[in-house]
Amino acid sequence: MSSSRGNLQWRDLRTGLIFVIGLIVAAVLLLIVGRNSPVVNRFIDLKIFVQDIEGLAENNFVAISGKKVGTVQAMTIKERNDTIGVEVLMSVRAEFQPVITKDSKAKIKPLGVLGDKYVDITLGSGEPVSDGDFLLVEKDLGLADLTTEGVKLIRNLNDVLEKINRGEGTLGKLITSSELVDKLTRTADNLERVSALLASNQGLAGRLMNDSELANRFANIMKDLEAITASLREGKGSIGKLLVDDSFYNTLNTTTKRLDSLISGLQNPSGTIGKLTTDSLLYHNLNRSSLALDSLLRDLKANPSRYINVRVF
Repeated sequence: MSSSRGNLQWRDLRTGLIFVIGLIVAAVLLLIVGRNSPVVNRFIDLKIFVQDIEGLAENNFVAISGKKVGTVQAMTIKERNDTIGVEVLMSVRAEFQPVITKDSKAKIKPLGVLGDKYVDITLGSGEPVSDGDFLLVEKDLGLADLTTEGVKLIRNLNDVLEKINRGEGTLGKLITSSELVDKLTRTADNLERVSALLASNQGLAGRLMNDSELANRFANIMKDLEAITASLREGKGSIGKLLVDDSFYNTLNTTTKRLDSLISGLQNPSGTIGKLTTDSLLYHNLNRSSLALDSLLRDLKANPSRYINVRVF
């Protein structure tokens, strides 16, 4: 009787132990699956370096374009590139390695409005990352950033309103000063008077707008001018040849050079013509010779017998 009771107690104890061990194994499996621990699947390590983790915690999940592919394993304060920050170690399933490339970027995003944070990785198209690589980090605007930007916008609007109230700028002058309004009014009045003049056929513009005969004459003049311009471009006439014909230009250039050579000869004091313009002694000698010749001609005309003697044999 005692032997059967002892066997019953051991059987009950063994069953209890197996049941407890099963519960422990089940709890461990549930814990592993819940935390995406790399026990069954193969994982690679990826890292990001940030100066603000923005509420990110260990065991928060990692996603690719919103799909959960891993977890945050550890976060350590380190120095990288002379900057102190937090190195975030992520464990990502290796099957997604081909779509995570060197140009992929990581963002720390909120799971909800007030929920936990997670790391979201964008898809890439370049060279796949290697185990242990760092990903580029792209900062995502959070609620605090939006609030800061909103405060800055309100301050800027307040500054603009204060300037308007002080009468600064065009809008401020329109609201607080009548000077600009008066100028705009005078401009509008002037435009109205010009419109009235145009409508009443006064002035050339008014007549062109309302007098068809004058407008046709003006159009004919423009056509004639266009024809003259076309003739000039084709090289017709002296002016046209001067514009487009090289031979006319070359002839004019040669004539100019000859004229310049003649003027240079006149300015040369060693030449006869140059001496006439620069040598006063030669000028006086020629002047005396011309005066003597003139006196001789006058005497010859008055007393021809003195110079001409006719004898008849």
